[in-house]
Amino acid sequence: MNYIRKAKVQDVSRLAEILIFTKRMNYRKTFHNDKVSFGEMQVYPLVQDYIANPEKLKNIWVYDDEFVKGMFHIEGKKLIELYVDSFFNN
Repeated sequence: MNYIRKAKVQDVSRLAEILIFTKRMNYRKTFHNDKVSFGEMQVYPLVQDYIANPEKLKNIWVYDDEFVKGMFHIEGKKLIELYVDSFFNN
């Protein structure tokens, strides 16, 4: 069953994978900055940050279809981020 639900701490590894890999694939083409793409942007530190600061998940929702395939971040009525794992973009 697929549905949209609030993100949980158990989702942070998938959230970090989706965010980091999607940003690398898409932003690198524009900014050409490997120091940021492969140095500053890392999955593990982002996972650690979410675990240490679970309040950051407060406004994050996930698309769950047996596992998390996408995420979006909403602040009030404003969509801040929307990412889908690139494997499911088709």
